[in-house]
Amino acid sequence: MSGTVLVLGPQRPRPNLSRLLDARGEAGPVAVVSAGWRHDEAELGPFQRDLARSVVSLPLYRWFDEILTANSELAAAYRARQDRIKAFKNLIRTRVSAAYGVVLRLGAQRVEDDELHRLELDDAVRAVRDLDRRALEGCEAIRRDAGLVRESWTHPAVAPFRERIRQTLQDCGTLCIAGGHVAVLLNRLEFFGMRDLVLGHHAAGGTVAAWSAGAMVLTERVVLFYDDPPEGASEPEVLDRGFGLLRGRTLFPYARARLRLDQPDRLRLLRARFGDCVGLENGAALVVEGDIWTDMSTPGSLVGLAPGVGDA
Repeated sequence: MSGTVLVLGPQRPRPNLSRLLDARGEAGPVAVVSAGWRHDEAELGPFQRDLARSVVSLPLYRWFDEILTANSELAAAYRARQDRIKAFKNLIRTRVSAAYGVVLRLGAQRVEDDELHRLELDDAVRAVRDLDRRALEGCEAIRRDAGLVRESWTHPAVAPFRERIRQTLQDCGTLCIAGGHVAVLLNRLEFFGMRDLVLGHHAAGGTVAAWSAGAMVLTERVVLFYDDPPEGASEPEVLDRGFGLLRGRTLFPYARARLRLDQPDRLRLLRARFGDCVGLENGAALVVEGDIWTDMSTPGSLVGLAPGVGDA
């Protein structure tokens, strides 16, 4: 029988992971990945104090640095792959930005024939979704052609670390994936082949608890978003495929700070592009068992970006 996924909002200032684990009777040791925090990966003191249970760290970021420092050929192959992905992202971003701008302009137009307007707007949104799919397919094609790092976890320098991860997950009933920089987190998880390990842990009945960026990587598609960044206006961007453990919903941590929730037209466009969207604030807690999502959030912490979910 498959296990449970705990989808949580940011854990600051009031963590709720321990409450959820206690409520479910999860008392055993906990494995934690915090690679999204990069330089703060090892700072687990507050996390351990809050959980009040045995915690086993999986320091993927540190291991990644150690492996590439000791293996120049592998490091060169990794950098070459990342450079190609960045170049592709710059190209596809230009296309998405132009197509997204068309949708915004069409949406702002007011015409007498509502049906004509709806048909053209729907077609423009489909063009953006087609480019979103192209963004995913392009990244996958580059990885398939990546030589040494196509399946980096099988490399002799990486395989022993992956085995340590596998053994740790066997000993821990719960795997926690923390937040931080979502692109870095997803990259390090993939480098060690943790997609299959996470899915296997869940399939064997284990619990996966994830918050903020950690929850994002469990979805089918990771979306970067920030309506008002310091450098100017920005449109949402598909980063990459997630692990697919959470299906049918796109997650948006810190939605109140990063999205213009007071502009319903933008939210409708977000839903048209990405489907069922859920904003996660501190205190959000969703328990996912199969296709059943149970809301255990504190009031106001689950932000409704789609009909029937959260507070809108």
